[in-house]
This record gives sequence, structure tokens and C-alpha cells, in this order.
Amino acid sequence: MYGDIVESRRIKAYEENASWLGVSTLNLMECAGKCVAEFVHKNFKVNEYKRVIVVAGKGGNAGDGFVAARHLASLGYEVDVVLLYSDEQITHPDAKTNFLILRKIEGGRVKIWDFDKLNSLLSEGGIVIDAILGTGIRGELRFPISDAIEKINASGNPVIAVDIPSGIDPDSGRPAIKGGEPLAIKASYTITMHYYKPGLAKPNEYAGKIELCNVGIPEEAEIIIGPGDVRNLLSLKSKDAKKGDGGVVTVIGGSVEYTGAPSLASLAALVSGSDLVFTAVPRSIKDVVSSFSPSIIAVEAGKDYLSQDYLPSLLPIIEKSHAIVVGPGMAYNETTCSFTEQLLKIISTKPLRAVVLDADALKCISTFKPKLNDRFVLTPHRGELSRLLSAYGIPESGDRKKDSMVLSTEIGGSIVLSKGPVDYICLKNYCREKRGGNPGMSVGGTGDVLAGMVASFAKRTPTAYDAACIASFVNSYAGDELYKKYNEFFTSEMLVQEIPRALSSILAYGKG
Repeated sequence: MYGDIVESRRIKAYEENASWLGVSTLNLMECAGKCVAEFVHKNFKVNEYKRVIVVAGKGGNAGDGFVAARHLASLGYEVDVVLLYSDEQITHPDAKTNFLILRKIEGGRVKIWDFDKLNSLLSEGGIVIDAILGTGIRGELRFPISDAIEKINASGNPVIAVDIPSGIDPDSGRPAIKGGEPLAIKASYTITMHYYKPGLAKPNEYAGKIELCNVGIPEEAEIIIGPGDVRNLLSLKSKDAKKGDGGVVTVIGGSVEYTGAPSLASLAALVSGSDLVFTAVPRSIKDVVSSFSPSIIAVEAGKDYLSQDYLPSLLPIIEKSHAIVVGPGMAYNETTCSFTEQLLKIISTKPLRAVVLDADALKCISTFKPKLNDRFVLTPHRGELSRLLSAYGIPESGDRKKDSMVLSTEIGGSIVLSKGPVDYICLKNYCREKRGGNPGMSVGGTGDVLAGMVASFAKRTPTAYDAACIASFVNSYAGDELYKKYNEFFTSEMLVQEIPRALSSILAYGKG
């Protein structure tokens, strides 16, 4: 929420989610620049400081500076905009839009200069607006940024940093370096946008006095999961990635009655980026599961049903895995529940990033009621949620969001991904929401696809909670894309095939 301390990648996610909801980044930039101008006007009257020098880089922070320049000019200030790069190098589309506006009004109170003019302008005095690097820079500062920072710091002019002093890492607060020495803007004031940055949480020699500016990011951009979460919280493989870097998932499920569920979960994990997927199923269906794809590595975990006698042979596979899925198609009986209980005791000691409990595994934990932490993701539909609430002695309120929060807390702090027309992803008293979806998603197997994606994403997201949120959104997005083509007439196999296209589309969101 407004005024919270939020790390930079999550701020970017919220900004992009706001755009997805209809509040454009151009609108956010307008609010940010106007806020800077109003702060200057309130604290540095035009009759005292007639000149303002906006020093601009080429990204989004420069755009905030361009907007501030326009508003300050309208308030009576003489504004000099100094570009550290050529106007052709301004890369941010919103910054480019606002720069072109300045070009059209140049010659009145606004003048635009190259970097070579900075020294003489600084020597004439005036307020400096630092619009060089909004989200900071990590590592060595280079020309022209390093030189501009040194000149501004040496000028003695009052400096207003936009969002964060250029050169400061917004998350750690550490300054960048030049020639082995720390270097960053030393601001008189920092106007930070909507959220406090972790790097500015403690007083330091660079930020000066910190002022918070409300740029109008709606709270819903933080609550509703959107493209911003996928684009900023899901890491992609590096260009030199090797096998395993995308993660290893083990899906444990299936029974003599059900072969499709574990196969769908496994295929979903594979198309979501996992490099290897082991699928532990009873011997009676092992060949059928293998036939779904040569990429599925099927291993035995029982005869007709999962059996705890096979747990020792599964341990080496579990040790290789970053996440596991338990439950799809495993059937609900005494044998499978004994298996699940013993498995959870074993994996509680393993450094897994996520354990997804789905389908019949949820029925089983209702019988022995374990305490589960925030590495565990429970994925109940409404009927399964009702069963879990009853098992843990929680009165059902009729409010699925509230009930999911209470269950998460009562069970020990596990993540509850409560499935429905709106998915609620809850961790104790905090929930996010996936809105969207369509009637076609009621077809059998979509929950198995979701479970496989949660496990896959757990390797490449900050937390299991983020993996659950992103998987919920991608699952729904892919389903909605199918709905556009086929109305409600699609299958879970088609949903699996749509996931790569959905991910590619989401990752390209906002790029034109």
C-alpha cells in the first residue's frame, strides 16, 4: 500500500499491473513529475530561485524530470534541461513522449542543452533536479553519468533527487562506485514515488530529507495478480543455462483408476520451464504415463496405489528436486493416506522450495491434520476447502477469502490457493486475488495443470507464495486465450499446450 517499504522489482510489478488495470505508466509519470514540481514550488519560491536545472538520463526517471520541467515552466521558473545522452538515445517510451512535448515548447521558459553545458549552468546557480537514474545502478559508474554526478555534488546547489539519488541501489542503499570509490548524488531532498525503498529506510548521507509522493497506483494493482508479477518476479534462464537451472520437479500421484492427472501436472511443469520432471506413479500405470510424452521420467511408487514401501527408492529423486507435487489422481484410501503422511514427515527435513498438495492429498491431510509451513501450497476447490475447514475445527463463514486466511493460519502458515471464479492466494492474514477465468476451466484436469505450474515456478520466483500467485494468473490467462478461440469447448491437454504461448504473450506485455 501507499507508504509501505517495497523492493524495486515489486514496485515495477505493481506499476505494470496498474497499467494492465487501465492506469497507464504515462499517467503515473505525469503524477510523479507534477509532484516534484509542486514540491519545488512549495519549498523554493520562484522569486528566490528563478532557475531550475533538470539533469536527465535516458530512462523512466528522465521522463519524470521532463514532466517536472514542463510544470515548473508553467509556474514561472526558467528551466534548463540538460541531456546526458542524445535525444535519439532516450529509450523509455513514456520519457520519449514527454521529451517530444518539451521540444515543441522549447524556446520559452524551457531550454534544452547537451551535457557540455552542465558546468556553466551549475556555476550560474539554481535548483538541480536529479533525473538521471531512478532505480539506481549496480557496479561501476561510467561517463557521462559519473561525471555529471561529480559536477552536481561539487556545485553546492540544492539538489532534488527524483525517486532515489542517482547511483544508489534502491534495495540495499549502497552507492555505486567509480575507480573503487563510492559515488552517488548527494541530495538535499529525495522525492520518492508512492513507496519507500528499502535502501532509503535508514538515514544516509545521500538522500537528504525524504518526501513521499502519491502517484496514484491503485491498491488493486498490489492485490490483483497481473502481468507485472510474471515479468518482474519470474526469472528466466540465462543465455548459458545448463540442464537443471530451470529446476527439477517430482510429481507424485496416479492410481490404477487415474492416469491423466499426474501426466497433466508433469507436462505443465515441463512447458512452464522445468528442465526435468520425474513422475512417481504405481507400476500398473507407469507405461501409460510414460506414453504421454518422452520427456516424462516415470518411476514406480507402488503397485496399483502409492505405497510407503516405495518411499526409500523415491528419496534420491526427491533430493534432486526443487519442488514436488503430491496428490493428482492418487485416489483416497488408507494406503495412499499412509503414504502421504510418511512422505510429509520425510520432506519436512528437505530443503525443497515448494511442496504442492493437491486433490486426494488434501483429503488425506484432513485425516491426520499436519502442521505445514509456508513452503507448502494447498490448492483446494470449494469442496476441498470445506473439508479442510471442518477437519481443523474451523467454522465455515461463507466468505471463501476469510476462510482461506483462517485455514492458512490454523494449519501453521501454509499457503492456501483457494480455487474458484476468483482464486484467493492466502498466507495467514494476507491474500492476493486472481480475477478472470471462464466456464471452460471447470473441465477436469485444469487443477492438475495449475499444481504443476506452481511447482515449476518455485525454482525461479522469490518465494513459494509468488510461485502460487504467478501460476494462478498464467493458468487463468491461458484458459481465457482458449476461451476466445473455442468458447468453453477445450480440454486440459489444450490448456497445457497454450501455456508457452500465454507466457510469451505476458512477458511481451507493454512492448508494443
